[in-house]
Amino acid sequence: MLFLQGVRQMTGSIFDGFFLFLSSIGVGIIPMLISAGVYWCINKRIGIYLMMNGQWAAVLNGFIKLTAGVYRPWIRNAELIPVVSAVQGASGYSFPSGHTARAIATWGGLAVVNRNHLLLRNCCIAVFLLIGFSRNYLGVHTPQDVIASLVIGSMLLLISYRILQWVDAREGRDIYLMLAGIVLSFILIAYADLKSYSLDYIDGILIVDPVEMMLDSFSAAGALLGLSFGWFCERRWICFSISGGNQQKLARFLIGAFIVLLLMYSGKMIFILLLGDRCGMFISSAVNMLFITLIYPICFIWAE
Repeated sequence: MLFLQGVRQMTGSIFDGFFLFLSSIGVGIIPMLISAGVYWCINKRIGIYLMMNGQWAAVLNGFIKLTAGVYRPWIRNAELIPVVSAVQGASGYSFPSGHTARAIATWGGLAVVNRNHLLLRNCCIAVFLLIGFSRNYLGVHTPQDVIASLVIGSMLLLISYRILQWVDAREGRDIYLMLAGIVLSFILIAYADLKSYSLDYIDGILIVDPVEMMLDSFSAAGALLGLSFGWFCERRWICFSISGGNQQKLARFLIGAFIVLLLMYSGKMIFILLLGDRCGMFISSAVNMLFITLIYPICFIWAE
């Protein structure tokens, strides 16, 4: 990390913007819209695979972060100076890397489903590897943080793929996967709420705010619950079709993406104001995933 810091200094930080951009496409709205667009317009099963990868990765990452309680690199070594613009998105604990976990969930998932298309597969692999490296380059994660997420993420890609095959092999198995997602969501909430946190200070400033860690966990738990329930209900009773012309699919995606953006930003603020921070984050994330997997498919079936 000190070597990479030296590279940044020698090059006048000219690559900072590039690696900040790479880091931004690992989490947040871009992977969510990619997964939702695939689900709405291209292939429902692949879309669900990508979303399940992402939400299971977020929940597992939350469990490990809370348990390990590892501070950020610049806290552990004063010689390390991260890129200032990257610090805002690097709050909380360090191990493992959440950006890398979510990146491999989406881009690694795309590599798996396109494994017979050599160029596309290799491009997707390159993207999530570069996203992981960007966290090291920016100075906000150690190589250990990134490598652990790559290993865990790779295992989840295989496990979720096999689980969906198992569900499709016999009618009625989908309820077990839904219940597993809901139970795991509430376990994460209870763990985040009840565990003890280290309250260490530097210059009178709390290093890691437990409330912030709780909010991240409540958000991940809500998203997994909404995804699990929405996927189950759509699979059992809605069964929408992705058929239609390219213009129809484009309109479907653009309208859906606009509403998802509203829910992610304006909707979250409204829920937090009405319900408080933790409950608002949980409900907001659950509603967002419910909209993607269930509510919007019902709406565009009715509209079309």
